[in-house]
Amino acid sequence: MMAKRVSVIIPTYKRYEDPLLTLQSLNTQTILPDEVIIFDESPDDRLRQILKVVNMGYPVRYVWAPSKFPSLARVRNKSTRLAKGDIIVFLDDDVILHSEYLKNMLSFLEDHPEVLGVTGCITNIRLPRLYRMFSSLFLLFRQTKRPKVQRSFIPTMSSCKEHVPTQWLSGCNMAYRRKVLEKFDFDWKLLKYSYSEDVDFSYQIYKKYGSNSLYLVRGSLLIHKKSPSGRLLGYSLEAHRCVTNLYMLYKHFGDTKLNILVFLWRNSGEILTHFVSGIIHKDLKTEIRNILTILRAIKFALKNLTRIKKGDIIELQKYH
Repeated sequence: MMAKRVSVIIPTYKRYEDPLLTLQSLNTQTILPDEVIIFDESPDDRLRQILKVVNMGYPVRYVWAPSKFPSLARVRNKSTRLAKGDIIVFLDDDVILHSEYLKNMLSFLEDHPEVLGVTGCITNIRLPRLYRMFSSLFLLFRQTKRPKVQRSFIPTMSSCKEHVPTQWLSGCNMAYRRKVLEKFDFDWKLLKYSYSEDVDFSYQIYKKYGSNSLYLVRGSLLIHKKSPSGRLLGYSLEAHRCVTNLYMLYKHFGDTKLNILVFLWRNSGEILTHFVSGIIHKDLKTEIRNILTILRAIKFALKNLTRIKKGDIIELQKYH
């Protein structure tokens, strides 16, 4: 394998213990990264103090850049400018990597020079049976042989039984060749946790360079804990999802009335899932509250449809 400098970028926000598990799993890699950049938009630098007592087998650079309006997409762009590697790996701050995660990913890129980006296999994804029942009909998150981006702009995942070409890379673990990141930016308009920023970025590469430009690497295994810390909740989460999902539909599929129908159809599936779940688990009261939150978020997005179609979404993401 030819020596390639590898930079790992870990964006973080209001998480102080989770990143340590990610760093520890990086420390067990059979091939260590050449540098790790932790880009922290938290209002305080508590993580800096925690990192001071951690010994790792690779250099760690901690960047503290508190922001009134945090943005995962913008952090990815800013940290890319700081990275020195030929291969740049983005990891969420709540993942745990198998010891050969990096080795398998780098080997695949070395053996396939035409491939521009890769993602690994998340081993702990378990979609509820009820959700799987409705996922195909309503274009929700589901499993297909090859990962693809559906017309709802909700991606699908693979069973990870083999290396397969994909139309998108998962933001919790993805690696790109530097030359790709020099040509493309993550969308600067996306704030907060930047819903679908990973699908948006990688799907553009797929559309430009074709079906063999992106791959899912079977042997690069990881666990995505999905830590509850620092996340949007309730209406803030649903409004953010609705605004950015509609924005992506117009960005990628053009100004067509079909976007509204697909948007409403997809959300109808989410609502139906909540309703049936409430009946099955005898907790209809909770699920009705969830449904009302989704309806309120849909109303907010449709009320601002003109602005969304124009791409004027920054203010819409700031205050809900």
